[in-house]
Amino acid sequence: MSVSVIVATYNSATLALTLASLAAQDYPAELMEVIVVDDGSEPPVKLGTDTHPNTRVVRVESGWGRSNAADIGIQASTGEIIYWVDADMILFSDNVREHAKWAHFIPDAATIGEKGFVADWDLTPSQVATLVRSGGIAALWDFEALEPHWSIGVFADTDELNSTDGKNYSTHMGACATVTRSVLERAGGQDVRLHLGEDTEIAYRIWQAGGVFIPARSARAWHLG
Repeated sequence: MSVSVIVATYNSATLALTLASLAAQDYPAELMEVIVVDDGSEPPVKLGTDTHPNTRVVRVESGWGRSNAADIGIQASTGEIIYWVDADMILFSDNVREHAKWAHFIPDAATIGEKGFVADWDLTPSQVATLVRSGGIAALWDFEALEPHWSIGVFADTDELNSTDGKNYSTHMGACATVTRSVLERAGGQDVRLHLGEDTEIAYRIWQAGGVFIPARSARAWHLG
C-alpha cells in the first residue's frame, strides 16, 4: 500500500532532521511520498539534500494552524495510508513499514507509534540519515530510561487497547500516527476550524467511523524536545 507522510511545519528548527530520517526509511521508495506543508514559515521552507526522493513542499495560502495545514497536505496527497508526522521527530528506519504493515490486513487500521522524548541533541541532517540507515540512531539514547508518555499507561490498563475505558482514541496523536485514507474520509477529514486539540478531535471521529486503534510499539522514533 502507498503511504503519504504529512509534515505540517511553521519555522521549525528540526524539520531538516525529520526529513532526513524519512529519507532513510526502508519502505519501498515508490510507495511513499512526503508532503511538507509550510504554514507561513519565514523564510519559506527549502528542501535540503537529505530528503526522500518523493518529497515536495506545499505552501499554505489560506487559513492557519496544524489542522488546516494537515488538511491541505492530505488533499494534495495520493497515498492509501495517511501518516501524520510532526516536524520534531526522528524516525527509526523501519518506522513507516512498522506502521503501514497493519493496514495490509486490517483495512480500518489506525496506528500509534512509540516515541522517546529527548532533551538534548547535536545532529546534522546528514548524520541523521546515516545513523537511521545503519540502525545506529537507536543507540543514541536509552528508550527505557526516558520519561514515558502518558499513553503507555493507557496501553497497560487496556491490554494494548484490546479492552477499553471509552477513551482509547485519545492515544492516537498527530506526532506519529496513521490511518487508512478510507477511514479518514469516512470520518470526514480534518476540521480546519480547530487550532488546538485537532489530533484528539479527528481521532474521536476516526473511532466513531470504525477505526481500529493499534499501538505500533515497534514503530519507534525520537521526539526532539
